[in-house]
Amino acid sequence: MSQLRDPNIVRVLGVCTGEEPLCMIVEYMKYGDLNQFLLDHVLETPSAQAVNAKILR
Repeated sequence: MSQLRDPNIVRVLGVCTGEEPLCMIVEYMKYGDLNQFLLDHVLETPSAQAVNAKILR
C-alpha cells in the first residue's frame, strides 16, 4: 500500500499501532472525506431538496 500513488486515492503517510489510541496520518484532502463531500453536495435534479448544499452539474 505504501507504493500506491494515484491522484484519486488519499495517501497514508504513517500509522501508530504500538499502543492505544491507534492513529493514522493521511495527506490533506481539499474537500474532506467522501461522506462529508456527498452530504455537502447534491446532483442537480428536480427532486433535489438538500438545504445549504452545493449543486453538482
